[in-house]
Amino acid sequence: MSSRPPASRGALARTWAYLLTLLLALSSLLVPQQAFAGPAPQEGSPIVFTDISFESDEFASGTQQRLNVEWEIEGEATNPVTIELALPPGLSAANDRFRLAGPDGSPAGECTVQNNRITCIADEDFINENPHDVSGDFFIRVTATENNKETVDRTFDIGGFKNEVTLHRNVNWCTENCTHGKEWAGKWGWYDNLNDRIVWTVNLPAEEQGMTPGQKVSVTDVMDPDDYTLLREEGYPRVLQAKSKVYSSWGREGLDYQTMDSDKVQWSEDGLTATFTTEKGLGSDYTSGSCDVIDGIKSDCARGTDGAFYQVQWYVEVDTPGELQSDGSRKFYNGAEYTIVGKTKTIEKSETRRQASGGNIVGRNFGKFQVAKELTGDTTLNPEFQVTYTYQEPGQEERTVTKKFRAGDTFTSEEIFRGTTVTIEEIKPTDPSNVTWDDPVFTDEKGNPVTELTFSVESGNLGKVTKLKLSNRAMLDRGTFKAQKKVENPDGVPVADGLEYTLAYSYPADEDKGFPAGSGTLTLPANGDVVESDKLPVGAVLTVEEINLPEVPGATWDTPVLSQDTVTIGEGK
Repeated sequence: MSSRPPASRGALARTWAYLLTLLLALSSLLVPQQAFAGPAPQEGSPIVFTDISFESDEFASGTQQRLNVEWEIEGEATNPVTIELALPPGLSAANDRFRLAGPDGSPAGECTVQNNRITCIADEDFINENPHDVSGDFFIRVTATENNKETVDRTFDIGGFKNEVTLHRNVNWCTENCTHGKEWAGKWGWYDNLNDRIVWTVNLPAEEQGMTPGQKVSVTDVMDPDDYTLLREEGYPRVLQAKSKVYSSWGREGLDYQTMDSDKVQWSEDGLTATFTTEKGLGSDYTSGSCDVIDGIKSDCARGTDGAFYQVQWYVEVDTPGELQSDGSRKFYNGAEYTIVGKTKTIEKSETRRQASGGNIVGRNFGKFQVAKELTGDTTLNPEFQVTYTYQEPGQEERTVTKKFRAGDTFTSEEIFRGTTVTIEEIKPTDPSNVTWDDPVFTDEKGNPVTELTFSVESGNLGKVTKLKLSNRAMLDRGTFKAQKKVENPDGVPVADGLEYTLAYSYPADEDKGFPAGSGTLTLPANGDVVESDKLPVGAVLTVEEINLPEVPGATWDTPVLSQDTVTIGEGK
């Protein structure tokens, strides 16, 4: 007769405790490639570029993108200090001029962008007064010029830094609503950043075939003489006239504007009013070109119109700083009025913007700080941390700045004047409830704790970026469970001494509680001794089962019976 010792009815006792274990995190500092954009000056200090990168690594060709450039001078700076950077093929930047500004807003130099080459020259007096550890940064807006119709990957080598980007279809391609219709009245401006001048344009209303020939028209620019000075150069002011419509290489139909003969336009003495008579177009029966359609794009095609279309343009010197916007651009306003066959209409207020580039130099009298976020411990969490810093520069009101970032991120402060003390703190996280957060610690590059930062000669942190590390340690609360083996053998089947039984457990990851999936086993002796598990994350929901039952000659095991199939760490004892 065979006897069948049934499986254990293991009485699972549960308990929990806190585990305090120090986990060491290994961090690496990636030193960016250093490169010169061009030959160093014969005299003066060589410039080293420390980073050149796009603000975004994915965008459409034909759109403006911000390009950030950081540089430094190693050792003591001597004049002249010049930065030169040429854009590679496939990138274009509009001609521009912008100043390098010191932290207090005083001029520290000037940058120009011309023919896709950026040249920055630091002010000699600034370098003489701030010769130590000079560094700076600037940004410009560039456009990818590739005529791609599909998404492509490209690498732009800019000053030795290889930027890998994804270029989506060029936004200038036209496949829908590409035929030109009527014109509406309006006014707009184009800002010439290089020369700080504006071309103001008044667009006259017209139907699809242009304005009716023979109409007397006058157009007046209504400008404030304190804001602008009219320029009579480079062919301005002028009237533009279009007598036909043509398709561009992008497949979009537009007006073929040409400058109207000067003897057909009468200008007022102040040059602000143009008077002329509308003319016939080339005629609606006029066509030229093949009008072939290739890949859905029509090109090499022109058609005449019965009447003509008109724009009037003025070129002005800008004598006002404009209205500063939150994004750093500056807004400028102007008005106009036009009369067609005795009927006058007014364009009250038109606007244009100067989309300025910018840069700054950090010299001996100023400093910045940078905070890199590090999270140590045994959790998988990476929440958003909030850092607040407060300072009051001499003669200024107190300023408080709040930054939010995650582990692995950094942020850099604005320039801060010498003699200023900055107090830095982080709001200590409290969630989730199964995690214990140590107090956050700010340390400098030598590992010294930092609670405040004073920019001074004595501190040796003027003219540079002081790098700080903000460390948080987050430890999972941990607990254990206990189990014991009970063997039921009513038939007294001989069982070898020292048999052991295996209880397996596993639990899934919990993203909200910050722990990964895990598993393990407990080895239970047959004598019923209680065995305690390793420390496991509080909140882990364990699935348990008995596995690999030992063989007993002449007997068969019943299906194991557990007092419970799941265990939650941290619930009960």
